[in-house]
Amino acid sequence: MATVPVGRGVPKIKMNTPAVNRLHLIGKLMDDLHGQLNQVYSLEEEFSEKRQFNETVDMVSKAQDSIKRVRDAIGKKGGQSVAKGYK
Repeated sequence: MATVPVGRGVPKIKMNTPAVNRLHLIGKLMDDLHGQLNQVYSLEEEFSEKRQFNETVDMVSKAQDSIKRVRDAIGKKGGQSVAKGYK
């Protein structure tokens, strides 16, 4: 009995479709935004009041949670083949 190498003999899903490319771009931009938002934590000494810093950190964490929810929703609702290419 001959063995079939992994990934051969199975129809491949075309992963460079326009939809998958757009999702990859959206994911990259969201990752970049998430990273930029993390930079706020290093600016603590720039704030004159601790309260202002805490409010800013709260807003940043809410924005990061929203980013995560959007990415999760894209993965769930993007269709099975599109979601595979996205993850």
